[in-house]
Amino acid sequence: MPKTTRAIVVHELRKQIPALVSLGALIVFAATVNIITPLLFKALVDGAIPAKDLGQVLWLLVGMVSASLLGIVLSALQNYQRAKVGEAVTQGLRQSLFDHAIRVRLSALEKLKVGEIVHRIKLSCGEWTCPHDRILLVNPFAGPIPGVDLITSQVAPAGS
Repeated sequence: MPKTTRAIVVHELRKQIPALVSLGALIVFAATVNIITPLLFKALVDGAIPAKDLGQVLWLLVGMVSASLLGIVLSALQNYQRAKVGEAVTQGLRQSLFDHAIRVRLSALEKLKVGEIVHRIKLSCGEWTCPHDRILLVNPFAGPIPGVDLITSQVAPAGS
């Protein structure tokens, strides 16, 4: 198994080549479909409306609506495929990290302070910071979870 983060990502992306090819094809196809709508609009304004051809106007409008709907479907498929590839790479990184962490000697871990392991992982995976270097568990519907403070790794007693 690769040792560096970059090697792990490259390894995981190589496993995702068919998904990446289909994602590229979706992007090209969606771009083509998105070009069709302005061309249909041009044909509508420059040709069908001045000629007062109601049948052509209706077909061009149906084509514009169909192209727009197809563009929406293709966009959703792109997002799904992109998320699938991203999650696969993330899963590979997590698995590699877990495999490494499980093989580390306990005596080496006991020498580290609480939170130092997370700090080292944070630095090796790329710098990211939170305001005041504080991380809180947040429920998007209710805000911070009461009684949990990840800074001190303490849980408040029930009822407080």
